[in-house]
Parts: sequence; structure tokens; C-alpha cells
Amino acid sequence: MKTKLTILMILLIVLLCLGCSEEEDSSDNPSVDGDEETEDDDDDDDVAEDGDDVEPEEDGDDVDGDLSDGDDHLEDGDEELAEEEEVEDEEEAPWRPTSFVANGLCETVLHGNTTFEVDANGPDTQIHPAAAFDGGGVWVTYNLPDDTNGFDIILTRLNCDGTVSIAPMVVNTTDFNEIDPDIAFDGQHILVVWQSDNGESPRNLDIYMRIYNLDGTSLTDTDMVYRAVHEGSEEDVNGWMAKAAGLPGGGFLLSGIYAPEEMQRWQAFVQRLDTTGQANEEVIRVAPNGTLTQSYIDVGVLDDGQARIGYTSEPDEGNGQAVVTGLTTDSQTPDPQVPVSVSDADYSGGSVAFGTDCPYMAYTVEGSAAAMVGIREVTDLTNLGQELLVGESRTFSHTADITGGADGGLVAYYRLIAGFRNDLILQWFSANETSLSTLEPSQLINDAPVPPYQPCVIAIGDDISFVTWAEGDNPAFRIKGRFVRFETP
Repeated sequence: MKTKLTILMILLIVLLCLGCSEEEDSSDNPSVDGDEETEDDDDDDDVAEDGDDVEPEEDGDDVDGDLSDGDDHLEDGDEELAEEEEVEDEEEAPWRPTSFVANGLCETVLHGNTTFEVDANGPDTQIHPAAAFDGGGVWVTYNLPDDTNGFDIILTRLNCDGTVSIAPMVVNTTDFNEIDPDIAFDGQHILVVWQSDNGESPRNLDIYMRIYNLDGTSLTDTDMVYRAVHEGSEEDVNGWMAKAAGLPGGGFLLSGIYAPEEMQRWQAFVQRLDTTGQANEEVIRVAPNGTLTQSYIDVGVLDDGQARIGYTSEPDEGNGQAVVTGLTTDSQTPDPQVPVSVSDADYSGGSVAFGTDCPYMAYTVEGSAAAMVGIREVTDLTNLGQELLVGESRTFSHTADITGGADGGLVAYYRLIAGFRNDLILQWFSANETSLSTLEPSQLINDAPVPPYQPCVIAIGDDISFVTWAEGDNPAFRIKGRFVRFETP
């Protein structure tokens, strides 16, 4: 089905990629372009399947600026910050998530409701931000252009007033095209995962990772490539769309999609990693099905340690559906075996999202003339909570991230302006035993148009969250950050 999201994806490729060519032959494994635009964070991408492969695009086109290991920008960590703004005492907000623990270092946020640049000294074309809170500060990972017409993975740490505590540094030691990072904290270490495109189609995509101590030192001298092991054999196949979540007792859950040789379809997987990033057990195939293409995966861990895995499941004919399943602690078998659809709409899916200790899942629900963001509580997979649709009628709302607790939460999503440009909207919501409801009118927070790379929102404590996104005119995208408080209407 040709949707508005597919049209938006085409425009995105036209804007940031000047040269694409057809592959002359097909392969045994699905292959996708490693360009940062191919994995469209704006929901509905046409994922390669059935052995089709896509010629890698020239990723660095329209990239302004370069970055090398010796760049002064990576050494000094200087940051131009927005003017400090005092946050006045407020009445107790109706949304105060019980699962969040406020840290004394972050109870007062000097940059509350003020937007600032995360990497003020870095070059343009800053894209794909993701963030994690370690109890005293916020780690942000994102892409910057390198000097070989591709991208590097960057990591920095911010204090809760927006100042830099660990200067931006290059994560990857592999020098391919490194894109789409995600990040997680397990109580001890920071895990950064990403997608690497070596340019050698059809076997061009790998998932890489690196783990850091809280002082910014890496546990390893180089990054590590992930290889799934299934039934005793290593699977050397394409991997894509890496996401990560920390486990309460230490260690991580890595999720993504990969292309098993015997299935010739993108399939969702989950892998437990120990606190050093090692996989000590075989890959978990979430719901293997040779008739469905699975994509846009995310993973979240509830405060009891139980995992929730969501993704878009798409047949050859008909519409995709956002689905969710679970993973019990120490189990190798997802439960339920058949993932549960989270929406009754004809189409749902796109960039599904969970949050840390967050019992909600966000996804896109698309109709014939508009799209909205769906939110559903997924604590009990046998009895999903009521669906809440967020967005305005006759608009196209999409590509969300979410955070929250037992009493409600915050969702950040895009509202399409035209073509490649979007507004970034924040919407708070409350929860009771029977329903979800919005708490106040939504808030637009961007100053310039926003490209459709997925935003990130994380909880800091009580009614404070941190939001990060890319903003600006092509190719001058900049990573923005903002600490936001819920304010009683």
C-alpha cells in the first residue's frame, strides 16, 4: 500500500542522496542500503525482502563538514548553551510516575523548557540522536559526518543543567558508514549499538557495539561486531535496526532484524548480553515466520525485569500491523508465541517505541487521509489497555518516542508540515485502571523544521524528562536538547 509515509521516504532520499543505481543481480540474503535515509525513521519504509538487494547509495552527499580523531571539537567539549532559566516551584503534577527515582543531582534543571544545542561546536548534518540517563547525567549518541563521505557514531555526556561533562568522542573504530545509533544503561555501563554499512552489497550490513564506563572510558580498545548463533552455528548474514535496553540486574537486551538464510525475510531477534557485551547464549528469534517481513523493532524492560518487544509485521499483500510480545526473565522463548496486535486500525506500525521502565508502547496508526500516534499499555499481554490516539484530525502525525510510569507519561512525535519537514510535538497523558487520556494541549517545541529521524524522550525523574532531536534545513541539521517539566494547566 502506497502511504504518505512512503511518499515522505521518497522525498527524504531525493533530498539527501544524489546518486542511486540499480543492483544488477540478486542475492541469497536480503540487502539494504546503509544510507541513513534508507532506514526511514519516519515509519513506513519499503523493506527489501525475498532476496532483493539494494545498491548502497552515496551516503555522504550533501554532507557539510568533516570529523577526524584529531578534531579539536572532540577534545575540548566546549558548548554554547542557551541562557539559563529558573524553574519556578510548581504544584504537584497529576502525572508523577512511581517507577522513576529522582536523583539529587537532577532535581533542579536549569535548562527546564529551554532548547539548547547538544554539540554546539560540531559540524552540520547531526542526525539520529538517542539518549540514556545514568542517575546523574544524560548520555547522548548521534551521527556526525566523517572525512570519507560517510558517518561516525558520536557519544557525549551532559549534566542535568545542559553543560557538557564528557566531551563528544568518536565511538566507532570500524571505518565504514556507521549510522543509526541507540544507547542503554544497565546500572553499571553504557552500551552503544549501531548499524554499519561496508558498501559490499549484498552482504553489507552489520550491527556493531561498544561499552563504556561512566567515566567515558571504553571496556575495549575497538568496537565489537555482533554475530547471531542459531542451533550451534554462527549466522553471517545482514543485520539491521539495532536497539538496546538495560536489564535491572546488569547486562543488556539487544534487538534488531536480520535475514536468516533459510527464510529470506527480515526477522525480529533479541539477544541477551552480559555487562561486558558478550552473548553467552543463542539468539532468540522472536516469532519466525517465512511469510511475513518484520521491521522497525524496539525493546523495553519493565521495572520487574520483564521485556516487551514490539515491531511491525507486514505480509506480502495487505497492511502491516504493530505487534507486541514479551520475554520472561531467563527465558529463551517469547511469550506469547504469537505476537499480539496493538491496534484495530487497518494499518499500524512504523517506528514503534518503548521507554525505560515504561509500560506503554507508541506506534503510528494510519487512515486514508490522516495518521495519528497510538499509545497502549502493554503490561498485561493477555489484556491490553485501552488505545489512546494522539494528534489532530486531518494531519499526519508519526514517528514517536515515549516515556512514562504507572500514572501516565510523555510522548514526543512528529506532525508533517510538507515533504521532508515536520514539527516536533510533546503530549503528556495520564493513566488510570481503565483508560489513558491527554492532560493538556500538546506543545510544539521546535524553532526550525525537523527531519523525520526518530526523536528520543527519556525520564529523568518525577515530572522531568529529556528530549533530543535533529532540527534545521538540509543539510544543516543540528542535535537539540531540552529538559521539560510537566506543568499543571
